[in-house]
Amino acid sequence: ALLFPLRRALPARRLAALRARGALSTDCWGARAPGRVLALSALVLGGGCDPPVATTIAISPPAPVLKDVGDAVRLTAVVRDQNGDAMAGVPVAWTSSDSFVVRLSESGLVTAEEPGTVLVQAAAAAVTAEAAVVVEPGQHAVLHKIYRVTGGDGWSDNTNWKTEEPLGAWHGVNADVDGSVVTLSLRDNGLTGVIPPEVGSLHLRSLLLSGNRVSGPIPAELGNLQDLEALDLGANNLTGSIPAELGNLPSLEFLNLSDNRLTGSIPPELGNLRNLRILSLESLRLTGSIPSELGNLGNLAAIHLRFNRLTGPIPPELGNLQRLEALYVEENELAGPLPGEIGSLTLRILHINDNPLTGPLPRELIGMPLIHFHWKDTELCAPADDAFQEWLDSIYHTIGGEDCDPLAPLADLGQSGAGTVTGRPGRPGRVPR
Repeated sequence: ALLFPLRRALPARRLAALRARGALSTDCWGARAPGRVLALSALVLGGGCDPPVATTIAISPPAPVLKDVGDAVRLTAVVRDQNGDAMAGVPVAWTSSDSFVVRLSESGLVTAEEPGTVLVQAAAAAVTAEAAVVVEPGQHAVLHKIYRVTGGDGWSDNTNWKTEEPLGAWHGVNADVDGSVVTLSLRDNGLTGVIPPEVGSLHLRSLLLSGNRVSGPIPAELGNLQDLEALDLGANNLTGSIPAELGNLPSLEFLNLSDNRLTGSIPPELGNLRNLRILSLESLRLTGSIPSELGNLGNLAAIHLRFNRLTGPIPPELGNLQRLEALYVEENELAGPLPGEIGSLTLRILHINDNPLTGPLPRELIGMPLIHFHWKDTELCAPADDAFQEWLDSIYHTIGGEDCDPLAPLADLGQSGAGTVTGRPGRPGRVPR
């Protein structure tokens, strides 16, 4: 009723303009105004209330979670003016902080692409708001990220990757009857980049990435792969230290990190890998000593630690490894005597050459069924008695040093001590008589 005289006094165009500016709302001229008469007078005179201005913006839902690749959510934004009223028809621009994690449409539709957290921003006029969108590490999402960060478009074989084909049909991927990825085998496939930490969220039994050009550190998250039986990262460009978390893999049987640029020491936590059969850490840049905890690995069949910078003694605890068949520790900086406890093993291959080891070879070695024994370029010597020499002659292939002086006191021929050597040459390439 109060607007009736106003409608008669003002032309239609003027009324439409006032409505568009919000000047005819009750918040403008009603209870909040000093008086209705003053409000009407202001309108007739061409004044009116301040026009609505976008002041706040709210996104809904504010923190959505997407489970895997292809999952989507539509975000909506409500823009309000200085009076708290919703403003219709205000254009909203949507942007995201990471286009790899989600795909974002102009209308606010968010579609998952890779695992991660991304901030999606809505902007209207001069106001903005953000929503944190989480993409959980589902299998497809993790594989999509592996593909991107390791240069999947340049792989030697990327058949079916990032397609609608079942995961088991993707090159190098094996899945069980439930569709869970259990093997990722991309050996010699031209991978570059880094290993994403999200790999640790899969349920792998085998992770085989050797023979590529992968760089960066080994993710500690690989220690979450509780079902992992084989980890082969050899012949890459990996750097940093060996994560202690790899000692948390109770099912691991095969561990190969050789031929990388890894530094630091051997984590003693590897002594927790009670099912480990093969340990290969050769051709790295490892320093420090050989952990005595490796003597806990009763299922070990082979240890490869050659071509490093390891120091200290050969731990006598290795004598506990009753299933050990091959021990390669050549070309390090190992010192001290060869422990007699090694003689209790049924080794077939023993390479200890090119280390500053000292003293006589322990007599406990007699009877060990070696077929390869390399001990040249050490300060070790072979006891000269017939029993030891006959055992040494029985080995198919030896590359060794010199015999100990047969006239030296018996005490010098014990398990420790430098001993003395004769001037006789060693016996490289010795074969049975």
